[in-house]
Amino acid sequence: GGTARFFCSVSTAHDLTEAVSFAISKKLPIVVLGGGSNVLITGTEFSGLLIKIDIKGLEWKEEGETTELIAGAGENWDALVGVAVKRGLWGIENLSGIPGTVGAAPIQNIGAFGTEVKETLLWVEAFDPGTKELKRLSNEDCRFGYRDSFFKSFEGRSLIVTRVAFRLSKHGKP
Repeated sequence: GGTARFFCSVSTAHDLTEAVSFAISKKLPIVVLGGGSNVLITGTEFSGLLIKIDIKGLEWKEEGETTELIAGAGENWDALVGVAVKRGLWGIENLSGIPGTVGAAPIQNIGAFGTEVKETLLWVEAFDPGTKELKRLSNEDCRFGYRDSFFKSFEGRSLIVTRVAFRLSKHGKP
């Protein structure tokens, strides 16, 4: 593949704000990279800023018969599924083996074996490069469709996912 004139890896929303501010000040185009599992790179140089989302972290909030899981967008998706399964939580187990990061899951509305991520997703936190603010989008705001979401629309495609929250069940059926 090619090279990027500028590259950075961001591990916090603050880092992301600084990276976007740099690109705007230099009038550089921005490309956001998750895990890179669905990316083709040409042999030419990209003259803008390539931002790798490496925001990590897992938060678990017990709520009766469910658990809210909040995950950083840079977490590996399949590893997240594995951790949830080891904790005996249900809802995303059918989505094991899908490559990519947590941040890409709502963009694509990933799915497999009769399950889609929209079925457990509570909200998505996303950075708006235009306002330099974090926004929280509900499941409904994400306008999920088959392998589709608000993030693929004209209005949503500039948003950069930073965290995602899921509601998982403590009881399930294989």
